[in-house]
Amino acid sequence: NYSFDYLAADATVSPATLTVTASSSSSTYGTVPIVNASYSGFLNGDDVGSLASLPSCSSTVMATTPVGPYGGANSCSGGAAPNYSLFYVPANATVSAAILRVTASSTSTGYGTVPTVIASYSGFQNGEGPSVLTTSPICSSTVTVGNVIGTYPGANTCSGGTGANYSFDYVAGDATVTEATVTITASSSSTSYGNAPTVTASYSGFENGDGVGSLTALPSCTSTVTVTTGVGSYLRANKCSGAANSNYSFAYVSGDAAVSPATLTVTASSTTTIYGTTPTVTAVYTGFQNGDGPGSLTSSPSCTSAVTSLSVVGSYGGSNTCSGGTAANYSFAYVPANARVNQATLTVTASPSSSPYGTEPIITPGFAGFQNSDGVGSLATLPSCASTVTFATGVGTYTGADTCSGGADADYTFSYVPANATVSPATLAVTASSGSNTYGSVPVVTPAYTGFQNGDGVGSLTTAPSCSSTVSFTTAAGTYIGANTCSGAAAPNYSFAYVAGDETVNPATLTVTASST
Repeated sequence: NYSFDYLAADATVSPATLTVTASSSSSTYGTVPIVNASYSGFLNGDDVGSLASLPSCSSTVMATTPVGPYGGANSCSGGAAPNYSLFYVPANATVSAAILRVTASSTSTGYGTVPTVIASYSGFQNGEGPSVLTTSPICSSTVTVGNVIGTYPGANTCSGGTGANYSFDYVAGDATVTEATVTITASSSSTSYGNAPTVTASYSGFENGDGVGSLTALPSCTSTVTVTTGVGSYLRANKCSGAANSNYSFAYVSGDAAVSPATLTVTASSTTTIYGTTPTVTAVYTGFQNGDGPGSLTSSPSCTSAVTSLSVVGSYGGSNTCSGGTAANYSFAYVPANARVNQATLTVTASPSSSPYGTEPIITPGFAGFQNSDGVGSLATLPSCASTVTFATGVGTYTGADTCSGGADADYTFSYVPANATVSPATLAVTASSGSNTYGSVPVVTPAYTGFQNGDGVGSLTTAPSCSSTVSFTTAAGTYIGANTCSGAAAPNYSFAYVAGDETVNPATLTVTASST
């Protein structure tokens, strides 16, 4: 029903609307979301490459933006294209909690100790640290003091942390229980020379109430110091070793050893001497070690006494002493001793006597044994001497008849030695009588005695002397000196001295009678 008249008209092409929609984002705290543009409205096969300038997209959410939803936080702007007007549609941004990895520390602890588990963090944002956490995680271990040696995987854990901007990822740590160290200390020792030290062990580091009884093998303790080790200090000479237990390792600490001098007791000998002599003091030793003897001494002690040859009789306590000994391995303890001075023996010898019958002998003492220039004048009481021989004792030898006794002195004891007494015959003078007779007669000669003792007389003679004269009846008148003699007397107690007598021969009277006529 129609015909058509076509009239040209102007055409105006207006920009098509290109919707640029910012991408929604979900980022974790601490990160900046990446916002992209999506396009709706491209025509004629156009695409982003048709834009004169691309829009830029960003978010008001930053790395420091706390966790939460942020409506319309993401937006784009600034794009340009000749054929498009750009319509921008914002998008929402969501900030989720950042994952904070909390790793429980792995531990290596000695048996008997509780491990200390600490948290290490990975994932803090914006330079933050544990101080931003609302609640710090608590870390612990299933390993306790009673766990034996071994490795316990995952035994260390952390939990309970809270933080506004973080979610927590917990990583367990392993726990290793190693041997606890027990320190075994060898005792230091101080012994005297000649003695071996006794070394004992002291312990530190036992756990869980363990003690020496927990050891499967006890340590043995020894010293390099022996009975023969000389005086000195020996560092680390004492050692222990050989302890065993599966839960412990052992640290051995050496002890020092000191060897001090042994005490050598030097006792001065007691002495008993007699007055006038000096005692000889010798040393008696107690305490030598290891077969030592006086030859082991550097210097032998010298021993002396306060008692001298002049010391009077008595007891002298502690007067004998020794001193001056030296030896590398000995200290010296000196013990004094007593000295006793006894009386010297003074020998008093009675003088032997020889006296004639009828007289008493005179006995005198002879002395032997005086000391220190003493003499008779030093004695408190002189001995008196006598003889059993008297004036009446007959001729003979009398053994031990002469004696002394009674001497006294504090410094002397007296030993008396008797002597023999000899009584010799008394001399009896027998004097032949002098006389006169007449020629032709024989003189009668008689003895006269001088020297009888003790009231003796002629009757005491065993044999009386016989007397005669050389004058006979034929002897002419005259004087004959010594003509009369005696001899032949005998008596046990007398010797005889004969004294001759003179004899005068007078003329005989011759009567001449004249014959009667």
